[in-house]
Amino acid sequence: MINKRILLSVLFICCVGVVVGNATLASFNDVKTSTANTFTTGTLTMAIANTGNYGDTATGTWVSPTNFKPGEKFFATLKFTDTGSVDANHIYFNLINVNHAGPAGSTTNLMDKIIITSVKERFGTTTTPEQVGYLAEQVGSGGVLTLAQFCNNAYYTYNPNTALPVIAKGNQKDYDLILEFQFDPNADNTYQGTSCSFDLQAQATQFSPTTGYIALHQ
Repeated sequence: MINKRILLSVLFICCVGVVVGNATLASFNDVKTSTANTFTTGTLTMAIANTGNYGDTATGTWVSPTNFKPGEKFFATLKFTDTGSVDANHIYFNLINVNHAGPAGSTTNLMDKIIITSVKERFGTTTTPEQVGYLAEQVGSGGVLTLAQFCNNAYYTYNPNTALPVIAKGNQKDYDLILEFQFDPNADNTYQGTSCSFDLQAQATQFSPTTGYIALHQ
């Protein structure tokens, strides 16, 4: 008798399972598809210029006057823009191919007598206050910043208004680096007929680490 009850219970459970299973298979349903899912990257394309048209290179940005003499000064500007579709929030600067030439057999370095007397930056239409004193504290000596000291370090810049990029996509906001140089008024005859040169390598990025780099402004 007990076995019959058990058997009937098992059969009942099986029948319920079949009914539920059939009900599930017979339920209403609908299917939709999300199509054309793609990922496309933007471009960060920096262009530079002295005063003319923007391009991949700029030549002779900081060139001294002919027959540069002690005490003489000159200003020059290197301009940056972003022709891509992604903003640049940092620009890194490295000085490479640094050379100086003195008389044969001499260790005279003209860069020791070229003084950077002004460093300013222009972000769009906003120009920073004078930064040469701050940079002299970072890499110079005695409140003076020489070209030799400047060339021994790597730098970066960012917009003082940190909510804005240093250069904005599509030429919407440009950046200028403005330097003034002076031939040391106290330079003696040792520096006659000498020369020096360097290349400034710039890299525009989104946000990247700045450890090991010196900010060009406070």
